[in-house]
Amino acid sequence: MAPIDPHSFTDSSHPLTTHISLSLYLDFSSSTIHASALLSLLPTPPPHSTAVISLDTRSLSISSVTDPLTNSPLPFSLSSPSDPIKGQSLTVSLSNNTSNKILIAFTTSPSSSALQWLSPPQTLSKSLPFVYTQCQSIHARSIFPCQDTPAARVCYSARLNVPRQLSAVMAARHVERRPPTAGEAAAACDDALWCAEGRVVEEFVMEQPVPPYLFAFAVGEIGWREVGPRTRVYAEAVPAVLDAAAREFAGTEDMIRVGESLFGVYEWERFDLLVLPPSFPYGGMENPRMVFLTPTVIKGDASGAQVVAHELAHSWTGNLITNKTNDHFWLNEGFTTYAERRIVEAVQGEDIAALNIGIGWRGLVEEMDRFKDNMEFTKLKTNQEGVDPDDVYSQVPYEKGFQFLWRIERQIGRPAFDEFLKKYIATFKFQSIDTDMFLNFLKANVPGIENEIDLQVWTEGTGIPSDAMEPVSNIYSKIVSLSNEFKLGRMPREDEVADWQGQEWELYLENLPKSVEASQVTFSVSSLLSVTLLSTVGLLGSFFPLRDPWTGSRAKATVNISFRCIMVGFKLAWIRILVDFLFLIQNIYGLADCKERFANLGFLLHVSYDMQLSALDARYRLAESKDYEVKVAFLQLAITARCRDYHSEVEKTLKEVGRMKYLRPLYTALVQGIGKEEEKVFAKRVFSEARDSYHPIAQGVVESILAKHL
Repeated sequence: MAPIDPHSFTDSSHPLTTHISLSLYLDFSSSTIHASALLSLLPTPPPHSTAVISLDTRSLSISSVTDPLTNSPLPFSLSSPSDPIKGQSLTVSLSNNTSNKILIAFTTSPSSSALQWLSPPQTLSKSLPFVYTQCQSIHARSIFPCQDTPAARVCYSARLNVPRQLSAVMAARHVERRPPTAGEAAAACDDALWCAEGRVVEEFVMEQPVPPYLFAFAVGEIGWREVGPRTRVYAEAVPAVLDAAAREFAGTEDMIRVGESLFGVYEWERFDLLVLPPSFPYGGMENPRMVFLTPTVIKGDASGAQVVAHELAHSWTGNLITNKTNDHFWLNEGFTTYAERRIVEAVQGEDIAALNIGIGWRGLVEEMDRFKDNMEFTKLKTNQEGVDPDDVYSQVPYEKGFQFLWRIERQIGRPAFDEFLKKYIATFKFQSIDTDMFLNFLKANVPGIENEIDLQVWTEGTGIPSDAMEPVSNIYSKIVSLSNEFKLGRMPREDEVADWQGQEWELYLENLPKSVEASQVTFSVSSLLSVTLLSTVGLLGSFFPLRDPWTGSRAKATVNISFRCIMVGFKLAWIRILVDFLFLIQNIYGLADCKERFANLGFLLHVSYDMQLSALDARYRLAESKDYEVKVAFLQLAITARCRDYHSEVEKTLKEVGRMKYLRPLYTALVQGIGKEEEKVFAKRVFSEARDSYHPIAQGVVESILAKHL
């Protein structure tokens, strides 16, 4: 027969795994797991069946494979050399297997791509170690042998043997915490090690079939807060962190209820949240029953709940219905992005949902530029043969997938589309499907839709289809308009941004040009550098009857700016103050009047874009924002504009967080393009110093970026 997934050794003629029982002894001293996996198999019916099974592994040391009924060894082999993407195939002969079960004893590697082991100094408490998993997209195979494809859904149980002073949490139902019992380790390790003093066993069970990438656990000094009838927030046991997370996610139950009203019953019983250390490589991971989150979503204004809305939406689209392979990843993420925005719209209002769509639209446009030399990955239905899915991870399946579903909604109307979604989820729940299965279901349930929308262009075509739609709303249009005015020298006034939170600033920054030609910018700072600071203020103060635009007070405006200028003694801040001052004058008198007055003085030249960005930052402190979405969006602009004064803030950011959403654009901005030798040296040094703090998945992504451009 043939492989069923370009990223797996699983073959259609092989038995499928239906259940896995895991015994895991976590050895923090060696950053390894001594383990056993008992696999229950469902034989493929003849004539297509074979007497072998191929499992996916990566960096696993296999000790033995046996028939648990007879305890007799089963012949096995590991493919060599290891495939750089898929790892090694563990092929087991089943000719002498009588139980339809196999027991595998193995040990993980310290370099397991799914595991990050944190030493005590890398944790908040600084006293105890921490470990967590990230299995999407194809990393479960580095923890245990499995058919690591979303096409092979399994139930599982797990015993985690951990140090007594630590706690374990898992994306599964917690059964009990108890002392170890002799004999239960199976082939993982001997009883002396399993039952050693100071060890406990945490037992879990997942009774619903899930794809292997949703296997997840964390072990450390973990505490929790109750935030709803179905939700606890877990994090490192630091009261301030737990309390902040509880406040941020206090509205989770409301979102669950909205999700149920839109998409049907919540099938997973619990919806707990785990806030991980800053090295977690994603914003969130939709592990069923326990979502994993980056701490960067805790912003203090409840806006981080929108990441939770996305992961919650996966409870229906992604976890209940799963893409069969990563070629069809949009079925997970496009549907989930649509569902997330429906939840956000219901809970936080249409304006916030419109901001989300606007930010997503900008992200989609930028991805078109990123993949301009390989447009295959601007399709919804992709061909990822020989491609590492982590290397081509992008916003395309999210945002183009959302646009496709939004296009269908506009065509048939929201009420009809809501009914279609509910039927789709009910029909395919606990199944893995591909794009053709979805399209056939769509055409069967929305007759004639293929005559109204070009389904092939949307799913197999490159780029953004002509009938995609940029969002339309008052707040979106206002922010985009302000962004467009920036290149003409107009900075938003404080009264215009008084009610802005992170999303508004993110949308504003995302719509700013990456660079601006000098001829497009109004004011010159360089022409004023030869004039002393106070004489400049005096000259302009006498030329214009200055008034504070908010209070109307002439004296206050002059005194405040003069005081700021006197107090600043270094070049960058001086430049920022001058530019800020000129923007103040412009905001008082208007662009046209200022041009005329300065032209009459004969010293109208042009502000460089890096100075313009510095002025924006001087007024609104964007580079120091506690909201990483805002901070990174600004720093990316600063890097592209060659504002090297911000390198220290870039370095700080790259060393304190490991979320790939931030690492990818910052490292790329540093090394992409010509004439960036200084930035490349800087990026290489920062990565060498920060590498060990990143999750292995993030390490690989950054290494790919640097290898491409260095």
